[in-house]
Amino acid sequence: MNELASIIDRIESGTLLPASMFRIAIDDMLKLRESPDFARPWQRLQARIEKTTRRQALPVQMRRELAMLREVAFIRVYDFTEHPDLAGNVSDDFGLIGGALLTSLDDAWLNGLWGEYREHRFPCRNIHPIKGRLCELLGDIPFIQQAAGDQRQP
Repeated sequence: MNELASIIDRIESGTLLPASMFRIAIDDMLKLRESPDFARPWQRLQARIEKTTRRQALPVQMRRELAMLREVAFIRVYDFTEHPDLAGNVSDDFGLIGGALLTSLDDAWLNGLWGEYREHRFPCRNIHPIKGRLCELLGDIPFIQQAAGDQRQP
């Protein structure tokens, strides 16, 4: 299974993006993401990925997988929260993570962003950089026991 498909599978199975992760003060958390210590590195990475994908166009299948990853993340979060801005932010983050994986971009800040999701924390500030290759950090996701109401309805 490729990396994006693996992430999609984890989201759909509930081992990534569990409902408990979004029992937060949503508007406050989104406001924190506007701070320079979060927004600048995020925008820097987005620009790098966009530049790379303009130079070397991604094959159609890769673009479809990336779109699917973003869609699955958006729907999962929206189903739990009914908050389109939160769902959009998470979708954008997973677009950044997926884009980095598809373009072989490794960045310590992005690894830290992934680390927050991996630990079931909504990333909004104080992202701690993690050295290494993102593809090697995709390993096991901590198990979270979900409450009966946390399952997404088909």
